[in-house]
Amino acid sequence: MKRLALFFICLFLLISCATRPARDFKRQVAASLQPGQLRYSFNITPENLKAISQCPDKEPTIHLINIEKINKDIKIMDERWCAYGDDDGRKRNGCVLNPHEVTDQIIDYTTESFRQCRVSSNDKSMKIINISFPLDQTSYVNNFNSSVVMKMNVHIPELNKSFTISTTQASFELHNAVAYAIHDMSWRLINDPTIQDYILCR
Repeated sequence: MKRLALFFICLFLLISCATRPARDFKRQVAASLQPGQLRYSFNITPENLKAISQCPDKEPTIHLINIEKINKDIKIMDERWCAYGDDDGRKRNGCVLNPHEVTDQIIDYTTESFRQCRVSSNDKSMKIINISFPLDQTSYVNNFNSSVVMKMNVHIPELNKSFTISTTQASFELHNAVAYAIHDMSWRLINDPTIQDYILCR
């Protein structure tokens, strides 16, 4: 009886190891998105945008909206590359990201970064900016050097203007590279002249 029980336990463990799901970076990326630490690492000093706002009420606001349609896991690294910077990676079936969830993370991080610049987020704000990944974004990781290649499509409905922000970031740990990319794109958006003119009513 003990041998039979031991057999089933071993069988269960073997099946579990063989069918482990692809690695989801959402939680690890979120843990790496530390605004203060990243601003220091990237030498970012938030500007007081409220002080230079020309909006009638002098209270600049913004409403960032996630319009990314792909809401499923996309494999960004194969099994043999997934172990890069992750001792447990070789036991998994690749690494995945969900574009819609990553866009949520970009919006959350950008909202916090705008707050550091004295621009508040408000669902009722008329200053609306739609965020998504471009349709031509077919890959997120360069397997040759494990760098993250990320693009963000920015659309301002009121002005009928669209443009793309892109960045390439690398780190020994892949989730850190994704966090760096989110940080860099967020501040590129905040510092973009078109965006600043729009939200500051200039």
